Amino acid sequence: MVIRGIMQLLLALLFVFANCSAVFSQDNIVEIEQIGVQNQSTINQTASQRAVNGATVEQSGDEQSATIEQSGTSIENDASIFQTGLGNMGAIFQGGDGGVNTAIITQDGVSNEARISQQALQLGQSENMARITQNGTGNDADIDQTGDGHEAEIKQNGNFNTGSIVQNGSGQKAYLEQNGNNLARPTIIQNGSGGQVSVIQNQ
Repeated sequence: MVIRGIMQLLLALLFVFANCSAVFSQDNIVEIEQIGVQNQSTINQTASQRAVNGATVEQSGDEQSATIEQSGTSIENDASIFQTGLGNMGAIFQGGDGGVNTAIITQDGVSNEARISQQALQLGQSENMARITQNGTGNDADIDQTGDGHEAEIKQNGNFNTGSIVQNGSGQKAYLEQNGNNLARPTIIQNGSGGQVSVIQNQ
């Protein structure tokens, strides 16, 4: 009877552990690929119980619009948008209690408009990495980060070139590079400690 009771207890513990493992490992992974003509995508992910949010959007021609929103208590938020041809509007919003936020937007011609907002609530534990690359023509990029351990990078290659980086917290790194044409005055604002700024403009 004692052995049977121990076996039943062990089985019950294994059942609870298996269910807890399932709850704590329910990651959200989404991939979208669109080729012509109107091209519009919206992804909204809310993770719970320390899971992972992962989203990728690839758009080739024509009108192109992509938005990714990630929130919740995820341990990691990864978002990427790749756009080629004409309309080019990409936006990534990451928030909640995610420990690591990574956002990448790459746009190749023509209108080029990109926005990244990373708002981590776990100050002292969060890490934000944002990168925007734009190749012709419109070139308008904005990065806004709140938390600690920020890294923001904007690279614009022709033509109209407008870039802005705003960082709130500590351990900030901002890099902005503009090559060709308008070279509008870049805006970089850092509120906190440990800030590093690098700006390169090549006519």
